[in-house]
Amino acid sequence: MPTLHQVVAGFSNGDAISNEARYLRDLFLSWGHGAAIYSEAKRILPALRREARDIHEAAEAIAPEDVVLLHLSIGSPVNDAFTRLPGRKVILYHNVTPAHYYDLVHKQTAFNLEEGRHQVAALAGAAEINLACSHFNAKELEALGYADVKVLPLVLDYSKLETPPDRKTLRRFDDGLTNILFVGRCAPNKKLEDALQAFAFYHRFVNSRSRF
Repeated sequence: MPTLHQVVAGFSNGDAISNEARYLRDLFLSWGHGAAIYSEAKRILPALRREARDIHEAAEAIAPEDVVLLHLSIGSPVNDAFTRLPGRKVILYHNVTPAHYYDLVHKQTAFNLEEGRHQVAALAGAAEINLACSHFNAKELEALGYADVKVLPLVLDYSKLETPPDRKTLRRFDDGLTNILFVGRCAPNKKLEDALQAFAFYHRFVNSRSRF
C-alpha cells in the first residue's frame, strides 16, 4: 500500500495545522498505510522531533506510488521542495494571511507571508488534487488557476476537548458575571479589536454584569 506523506511549514504543539497533520497521520496508519510528516528541521519543535522528519530526507523516502500532501499556509522552503518530490501530489490550502497585517508589527513574518502568496500562485498545476479548508479559500485557488478545487474542512480531534474543566478556573470566574471568552493569538489578523468593540457594546447596552 502507498505511504501518505505530509509536508508542513512548521510542526509544533498548539498549532491547528500541526494538530491536523497528526490526526491525518494516525488516520492513515489506522487504514494500514505508512505515514510520515516532514518540515524544515529548524521549524520542528525539539520535543516533537520523533514525530516529524527533515524535509531534506523526503526525496529518498518517497516512492513514485506514494502520496504527498502539502499543507499550504505561509511562505516556506518546503513549498518549493514539494514540487521536486516524487509521488502523487495533493495540495491542501489553509490560506496565507495578507502580509499588510504584519508590516508594522513583524517584518520577517510579513516577508514570509508575501513570499507565501507568490508560492501559492506558482504552485497552480503542481498537484493532481487541489483541496482547501473552506469555500472562501477554494475561491482564492480557483482565481489563481487551480483546477477542480474541493473543500476539505479542517480535521479536528474532538476527543481532545473531552477533558474535565479546570476547577480552579471555574471557581475564579463563577461569580455571577457573564464571561465572554476570546480564543486566539494576540496577532493583527485575529482582529481582537473587533471582539473588544463588540463586547463594549454588549457590556454597556445589554449586560453590565459581564466580563471579557
